[in-house]
Amino acid sequence: MAFLFGALSAIASYKFQKPPLSYFAVILGLISLAALILFGLKIDLSLGIGGIERMITYPILLWAIGSADT
Repeated sequence: MAFLFGALSAIASYKFQKPPLSYFAVILGLISLAALILFGLKIDLSLGIGGIERMITYPILLWAIGSADT
């Protein structure tokens, strides 16, 4: 649940952020959603289960750090 709604909140926040960061937020959210879909399909891209979880989590963390100032 946290992975899904974290990615969706990154995408939805583009309306509330200034243009350079808003585009970056959408990209990070889409990367996280794509990794979540791969995780659900049990496709780990030779990263292992922990590696694909990091591909879900790190974009959300980057978005949170970047949007903390706005």
